[in-house]
Amino acid sequence: MKMSKKILVFLFPSLILFAFLGRGLFNIDYGLVLILFFMQYKTVNFRTIVQDKLFVGWSLFVLFVTLSLPFAHDFLFSFKKYIVFVLYSFVGLIIALWLYIYDSDRYFNIKTAIKVLIFSIIIMEFITIFNVISGFDLIHYISHHFEKIPQGGRYHLREVFTAMIFFLVLDYFMQNRSLKNFLFLFIPILGILASTSRTAIVALVVGGIAYIFAYTKKIFSKELIALLLVLFATFGISYTAFPEIRQRLESFKTTFSPHGDRMSNRYDVYLDTLQRIKIHPIFGHGIKSGVVYAKEGKALGKSVKHSHNIYLEILLDTGVIGFFGFLIFLRYFYLYFKPYLFDSAFVGVMSAIFLSSLVSWSIWSVNHISLVLILIVLVAGYLKTKKRI
Repeated sequence: MKMSKKILVFLFPSLILFAFLGRGLFNIDYGLVLILFFMQYKTVNFRTIVQDKLFVGWSLFVLFVTLSLPFAHDFLFSFKKYIVFVLYSFVGLIIALWLYIYDSDRYFNIKTAIKVLIFSIIIMEFITIFNVISGFDLIHYISHHFEKIPQGGRYHLREVFTAMIFFLVLDYFMQNRSLKNFLFLFIPILGILASTSRTAIVALVVGGIAYIFAYTKKIFSKELIALLLVLFATFGISYTAFPEIRQRLESFKTTFSPHGDRMSNRYDVYLDTLQRIKIHPIFGHGIKSGVVYAKEGKALGKSVKHSHNIYLEILLDTGVIGFFGFLIFLRYFYLYFKPYLFDSAFVGVMSAIFLSSLVSWSIWSVNHISLVLILIVLVAGYLKTKKRI
């Protein structure tokens, strides 16, 4: 294997780490990945990649998004965001398909990617735990000034993506059970709880239960009991020992309540989104219209720039046209993963992705969607080669 390809194999999955260390680092990493990929173009079978079901499904979705673009509220702004969205999502998807599905070295690539992800989530959760213990955001401090953390909100998305990755790592460890491996899993669990990200906690708990059901094929099992005991014990200790965690856990009940605080006003945001969808139901308001309206003093729910639900976000920004395209993508997604629908790794990861897509990340944010697409392809490659890895 050429040195440039080895660097690419290690650098590509590290995007998850750089995405949450800073947008600038993420862009630099993406640029280096793209350069290294072009250096391998002679070994890439692009015809096979563009015929892949995931690529076809995503391309059709983007096509329908394109059809809605001319009707944007602020065409120039939405067009710029559209170009960046298309570039980042397709680059991530194409490179992931090559490395993890079609490359002759895919077994090594997948195993390396999982090890890089293990390292990444451990580093991210050490940062989160340090933030909570020390009382200031280390990453924000490096780029700005010493500052007290705002109820863990600054690193919310980092924990959401850790919860998604967690179940792929868990399933990898389950193939070779050892106490040393499983001790590593306590770090992301503790980090997610310490972050007090409600979305990440729900994704971890529900995804964990779904994973164990799929793994054991039983309603009740010793694995499920062990998981519940660990979660209840950890929650109990956290709730008792840390006032901030207690405060955030108690705020779960306000997440969907009418007129909650800025971090929990989902009811207002969804209601506002639905009202705006009715105004332009066919073609929508344009990609990232929430940002445009926020600049005009018309933020969603009076405080946020996107719908915190990718399905409502697609309807709001691209209308029925774009949403129909997304349903086509989901159809191709279903056909792609049909043989693995009840595999524990698929169930755990996709449960976390689905739950977080209902209340958290934005489909138009390039670091979000790029990482989701890369993770989906990595899971596909892992499932196809699971016994050999």
